[in-house]
Amino acid sequence: MTTRWAELLPAGIQVVVAVPDSLLGPVVARVVATSTLEYVQVVHESQAVAVAAGMGLAGQQALICMENSGLRAAAETIARLTVLHQIPVLALTAHRGEFGDPNWWAQDHSHHMSGLATLFGIPTRAASSTAELTEALRAGIALTGTRMRSALVVATAGLLRELHRELD
Repeated sequence: MTTRWAELLPAGIQVVVAVPDSLLGPVVARVVATSTLEYVQVVHESQAVAVAAGMGLAGQQALICMENSGLRAAAETIARLTVLHQIPVLALTAHRGEFGDPNWWAQDHSHHMSGLATLFGIPTRAASSTAELTEALRAGIALTGTRMRSALVVATAGLLRELHRELD
């Protein structure tokens, strides 16, 4: 497989707002370096949600990139902006704590991600190939375009391993 890095994110995404992490960070860096996307790096997931919501209000489609534990960290901001004020955001997360993840500290991330997405009414779709990732992001753009719901795309461990092999 040869990834066309600049084409990994579908047309319509104009800004990537990211909290760097070891799984998704290198992939996001390669995509941004090979495209015309604007990149905003933040230090906390709540900032990522707030910036992406603001970009949406300004008419730009942002994509939040963060580890799935970021849903816990950004819970209050998600509740206020995306649920209470109905300002939807599109997020891409790495799937930490997926079945078989050897990291003891990540074991609850998957369970918490699913529970918080359900609590906040955020539809979620897993992507295990580059084609699924691009398609899921397209669907997420369409969903957030209704101005009714946020969307969460989860990059599986298999997809991230595939992408990391190409980075090396």
